[in-house]
Amino acid sequence: MKKRTAVLTLLALLVAPTAAEAAQRYASPTGSGSACTQANPCTLDTAVEDPSVVDGDEVIVTPGTYSTADVLVTDAITLHGQAGQPRPTINVSSGSGLNVTDSATVRDLKIQGASVGFFAAYGSAGSTFERLDVSTSGSDAFACMVADAVTIRDSVCWASGAGVTWGVGGNVTASPAGTYAIKLRNVTAVAAARGIFFNITAPGVTFDIDAKNVIADGGTFDVWAASSGASASTVITLANSNYATQAETPSGGSNATVTDPGTGTNQTAAPTFVNAGTGDFHQTSSSPTIDAGVTDAFTGTMDLDGDARSTEGNGVCPTAPDIGADEFVGAPVDCDPPETTIAGGPTGTTSDSTPTFDLQSDEAGSTFECRVDGAAFAPCTTPFTTAPLADGAHTLEARATDPSGNTDPTPDSRAFTVDTSVPADTDPPETTLTTKPKPKVKTKKKSAKVTFAFSSDESGRFECKLDKASFSPCTSPLTLKAKKGKHTFSVRAVDAAGNTDASPATASFKVKRKKKR
Repeated sequence: MKKRTAVLTLLALLVAPTAAEAAQRYASPTGSGSACTQANPCTLDTAVEDPSVVDGDEVIVTPGTYSTADVLVTDAITLHGQAGQPRPTINVSSGSGLNVTDSATVRDLKIQGASVGFFAAYGSAGSTFERLDVSTSGSDAFACMVADAVTIRDSVCWASGAGVTWGVGGNVTASPAGTYAIKLRNVTAVAAARGIFFNITAPGVTFDIDAKNVIADGGTFDVWAASSGASASTVITLANSNYATQAETPSGGSNATVTDPGTGTNQTAAPTFVNAGTGDFHQTSSSPTIDAGVTDAFTGTMDLDGDARSTEGNGVCPTAPDIGADEFVGAPVDCDPPETTIAGGPTGTTSDSTPTFDLQSDEAGSTFECRVDGAAFAPCTTPFTTAPLADGAHTLEARATDPSGNTDPTPDSRAFTVDTSVPADTDPPETTLTTKPKPKVKTKKKSAKVTFAFSSDESGRFECKLDKASFSPCTSPLTLKAKKGKHTFSVRAVDAAGNTDASPATASFKVKRKKKR
């Protein structure tokens, strides 16, 4: 009996439901009750703060405006706006704002409040905040307050109130000793007083702020590092960021440093916004922050509005992310370099001391540059004939540049040997059409696609034409569009010595409109 009881107990444990399983929870401005399902959403406070919430839950905030005293996130949840829908607005009225105390992810929300607005990560190691539009008009207030190791990216932190205000930062007076790594990526931190401000007074605590692609703008200082007390340290390292003024105020044996404005990849020229006075921090087309950023493992994939990062904005290749929360979307620009092919010319030994090569690009309208035996690249045309070469081994390199100015970074090359003692090849190749369309081609459209394949009894290249057009370089197989009517396709081979088939292979066909039934 004891053995059977033990087995039943084990089976009961195996089939018993988990007491707390991660779930999706929905909040709505008009929600009620505690179901928090998509069909029956609940209030924002219930969706986030109910005792049933566990680590791993996903809280989906549906569009609309929410008013609450504060939002307290005490579990490692994901809190975000609804995909593909307008960003919801959360109005918070108390000093706690949105207060996260666990490793949560918060994204795609507009958070605003009369006094504090948003405590970015008060004691929440490992939290990530992205695509947040945060603002506070309160006096002596932070927009985004940081008190632990967090990542903030693709977000606006705007403190417009009077007094001492801060866009991003924190006053850390009591934390366990150690180093706290804060990552700021593509953040627009604007305040009436200080754009970015960190003040560490806790003994043995180092705040290491790694800021890239950040706009910091403050009426007093754009970036300020302060510290006091033995072994306290504030280190703000900026790269590819925009700020013009900074302050360092260590005291009592502490350390406080800020990367000097304008050094390295940092900018000091003021960014230009659509309307900073109303909190519209979208860039104008003349802003120096466009395409001036850099990517790394912490860079987000989308800007505040959901536009893709590294979208071309200034008309110059290569593309790069912008500085700040906004990614300016300019006219499309071709930044894809062409591929170059040396399609004809000698590949082994030739008696011709001025050999000719056919150059091709996979982008129409490309120009070429050539060089022989490591000389400097110089403009050339196709077909390209070298200057007289001495007997021996040689190498030709060619690279194409497309109409948008992109140059092939991997030029094609061809090795060959000149030996003028070898009898010259004067025998032209023979060209054969191996595939051609039927004599009558029917189509429902204005033109029909026709395909040809061809070969030669010698290595080299080909030239093709349709009807009365001029011969131009081509490769097999070749597909063309032919309009209604009679047509003749011609192809001729050119061997490595430059001999051209004097009797091109031809195929005649007629394109007819298919009759309707």
